[in-house]
Amino acid sequence: MLAAWLGAYGGRTPEVLAAEWTALADKDRAADALRERLRKSEPYLDNLLASINRLQLELESLGQQKVRLETEQASLKRQLEDRLAGLKEKLGGATGTVEEQIAETQERLDRLRKREREGRVLLDQDARALEEANHRATAARQAIESATASLADIRSRWEEALSRTMFADAEEVGSSLLDSFTEDKWRKELQAYREREALLREKRAELEQKRAGRMVAEDEWRLASERLTAAREEDEAALERRARANRDREDVEGKHTHWKALEERKSSTEVQLDRMSKLQAVLRGNAFIDFVAKEQLLQVTRAASDRLSQLTHRRYAIEVDSEGGFIIRDDANGGIKRPVSTLSGGETFLTSLALALALSAQIQLTGESPLEFFFLDEGFGTLDPELLDTVVSALEQLQMERLTVGVISHVPELRARLPKRLIVEPAEPAGAGSRITLETM
Repeated sequence: MLAAWLGAYGGRTPEVLAAEWTALADKDRAADALRERLRKSEPYLDNLLASINRLQLELESLGQQKVRLETEQASLKRQLEDRLAGLKEKLGGATGTVEEQIAETQERLDRLRKREREGRVLLDQDARALEEANHRATAARQAIESATASLADIRSRWEEALSRTMFADAEEVGSSLLDSFTEDKWRKELQAYREREALLREKRAELEQKRAGRMVAEDEWRLASERLTAAREEDEAALERRARANRDREDVEGKHTHWKALEERKSSTEVQLDRMSKLQAVLRGNAFIDFVAKEQLLQVTRAASDRLSQLTHRRYAIEVDSEGGFIIRDDANGGIKRPVSTLSGGETFLTSLALALALSAQIQLTGESPLEFFFLDEGFGTLDPELLDTVVSALEQLQMERLTVGVISHVPELRARLPKRLIVEPAEPAGAGSRITLETM
């Protein structure tokens, strides 16, 4: 490889070529810097020369203005003297009064003095402009001298730098410059060569360290090369197996994700299926009717329990057991639950009354027309006076709730409590039929 390099680059080693390249790059940079400074100095010098020319023109113009103003000033002085002489002559033969002539002369004198002051102001302005032009001309001359010295210094350094190179003049330097594409290409090739050289040196040092002074025979070298080739082939095969394993893993992960989505759908479907099964069991046969009837019975029982609690002064309440039967909860004895058969006759009547009133209220709620009349047939004979008073008070309260209550009874105590009574007299044998009489209190 080194022989090919020497043949390609005229027998120059990479180190020599790199040194020449570095020196050439330094010269190129110096030449570029000198050309840039020359390029920047030329407009500056042109501007200075133009400024000097412009200032000289202004100076000449100001000189001309000065001469003109001096001429005008001399002319004004002569006019003033002539007018003074004429004034003296006029005063000798004037026909007007002295005061008028003095006033007229004073007015003319004021006008002349005003013109003189204006002429002096213009003269001062021209003098200041001339002085400023002189200063600017002096500064321009100094700038020209400085630029000339800088140009001489730049040329001296350029000639000195050029003498240290192999080039004869600036044109030869310009013709030797590389285009940007070739320069970039050579720079990349040189960089790649240096990197390759550094890598080979590192590998060589590593091999030298591993060899530890031992000599490797040709057979051993060939065997090691074959082992290296086999190891590389095995490494490539392992990479292929790894890629296949990664693809298989991605496929399994995708299938697992799909399986989890199916499991979620399965769980949701199982929940819906369980609900459908329960709904099917409820709607099978008369199960739904029994369910509605049970709910209706619970509502009637709760209303009857409230009514019974009022009739018994919070002593008894009605509940429904697991088999759909009524049981009594004795709140006066700690809420003990017992069968309805344990009630006395009066307590049974009160319980039946509470159930009848609750059932009537439910029917009234679900019917199209309200039920405004309620009949009770007997049962009052089993009540003691206290319970009878409680029942009658409850019936009177119902009467106040827009419900007319009719009572069929033979109990005199109850008859005495009713405000309106229909007395039914049975028919007599071979006589008149039954008669109904209305009694009011």
